[in-house]
Amino acid sequence: MSGFKKLAFALVMVAVTVACCMCMVGDSDDAYAAEVVESGTAPNGVVWSLTDNGEMFISGNGLLDMYDLFHEAGFDRTRIVSVTIHDGIQIIGSSCFRDCSSLKSVSIPNSVISISDHAFTDCSSLEKIVIPESVSYLSDVGYQFGWCTSLKSVEIRGNITKLPEWVFAGCASVQAIILPENLKEIHDYAFFYCESLKDIVIPDGVRYIGDHVFTHSGLEVIIIPGTVWYCGEIYSCPSLKRIVLEPGVHTFGGAVDCENLETVAAYDGIYDIGGCVVCPSLTSIVIPSTTVFGNSLEF
Repeated sequence: MSGFKKLAFALVMVAVTVACCMCMVGDSDDAYAAEVVESGTAPNGVVWSLTDNGEMFISGNGLLDMYDLFHEAGFDRTRIVSVTIHDGIQIIGSSCFRDCSSLKSVSIPNSVISISDHAFTDCSSLEKIVIPESVSYLSDVGYQFGWCTSLKSVEIRGNITKLPEWVFAGCASVQAIILPENLKEIHDYAFFYCESLKDIVIPDGVRYIGDHVFTHSGLEVIIIPGTVWYCGEIYSCPSLKRIVLEPGVHTFGGAVDCENLETVAAYDGIYDIGGCVVCPSLTSIVIPSTTVFGNSLEF
């Protein structure tokens, strides 16, 4: 082998050696990143582990109840940055991840059918939530994602027919909420203080909208679909300019303290409508002559 060939061969071998070392370092880093620092088994057999970079992995069947663990003396729940729940878990229990203030992401599997009250309340770093198609029930007590102040995006893919009270209350950063097509009921204060929420599409098929659902939201237009039998009072929406009650809406509780509200339009089918109180910008009202006005009528 000539001197030139020997030199070329040596350089190739050096390059290969360096590449292998880099791969080993990378593998070492990955292994280090995945190092389990704490783990345990719940009384019902659910197994969990937590790595030193804040990743929590959970597997098992049935109910997931982490509240007792997270509130034991000595367990620092602020270490949890992400949660991956594996198939098998069916119910996320009450206050399960409450006050996990560093939690940024959570993966919910298609085996989950129910999310209990306060499950993610005060997870102030959580940025996105996707509720899978398997979920059909959110506990009536509500507050599932209350005061998740960094939450920006919500997608509900599940067969959920009812949004409970306060479910997204205090989610001041949320900009997009995709509601399921088979939704039937939205209860009181569901979007309370969702200040960054500028637009929302209420699906056809919704029958009931409670009181103060949109209080202190950033909505500029609220369109109530004609399938709604009852829509409660819309209270204190400072950005709201227009309310449209599509043909078929039966009862509307009115609007109160919506300082920039300019237009209320109701069409055929509206039977009972409350007043618009402390709405100084209101200049246009469209109401059928057959409408029966509520006791608080004031325009």
